[in-house]
Amino acid sequence: AVYGSEVAQNMLEIEEGRWEGGTAVSSPVVTGMVGSPAISRSSRDYLSLFVNRRWINSRLLAWAVEEAYHGLIRQGKHPVAIINIALSPKEVDINIHPTKTEVKFQNEHAVFSAVQKAVRQVLIKLTPVPSIEEVATAYETPSVLKQRFQPLAEGGGGLAPSPPAVPQTPVVALPALRILGQLSSSYIIAEGPDGLYLIDQHAAHERILFERIGEQRSRQEIEVQGLLEPATFEVSPQQEEVLKSHCKDLAEFGFSIEPFGERTFLVRAVPALLSGKD
Repeated sequence: AVYGSEVAQNMLEIEEGRWEGGTAVSSPVVTGMVGSPAISRSSRDYLSLFVNRRWINSRLLAWAVEEAYHGLIRQGKHPVAIINIALSPKEVDINIHPTKTEVKFQNEHAVFSAVQKAVRQVLIKLTPVPSIEEVATAYETPSVLKQRFQPLAEGGGGLAPSPPAVPQTPVVALPALRILGQLSSSYIIAEGPDGLYLIDQHAAHERILFERIGEQRSRQEIEVQGLLEPATFEVSPQQEEVLKSHCKDLAEFGFSIEPFGERTFLVRAVPALLSGKD
């Protein structure tokens, strides 16, 4: 194989057709091979695009393929794919560049959507449906319970319980999803291997920011953005106690907060990822 045996073994075929709601319809017809997310590369050199079997250079189609892999490969990585789009010559202009390596589609939205959906459909089939392991507490006999308790140190009375083992929270990963639409500007409706998903987009965005800031903190590389105009906010007595006890923790995450009068605090800096956000 031109790209090597590892790539060849991890390529997946796109079933012929344009995907619209799970059904293949007429032009444009997308065919080719796409690589598993496991063999992503650090450059776009492994992305080959063709229109009616003619090699082209298209930012639109490259973007469509990369969008299909969104959430499946790490940032800075790019997919391996060989894509051919077959459509009527009347729907594509090949004369916009002297070498005919660039083209202009009559309906760019339809072509983009067809490529993105065709690739995503293959990746969804590749991704297994997540399973949640049930964490159950088994019944323990009195003899077993007795072993869990140890006598107190000399001078004490009774029995001291040994620290119980904390059950591990099962990790659940979402499968590859195909976006269907948006509801009330707040929820994303997506399709997965096992049905429909309703995602709170604001909560999801907050979680993404939290994970990114946490990753920066673990590397001790928090990016901080100073505020041109420090922001003030007031708190209740209970909130004040909590805030004072966690000022050091907040500083580790990139927040610069200091007292500013009675139950009032001043924010001078925030993590750069939160800059410009409410």
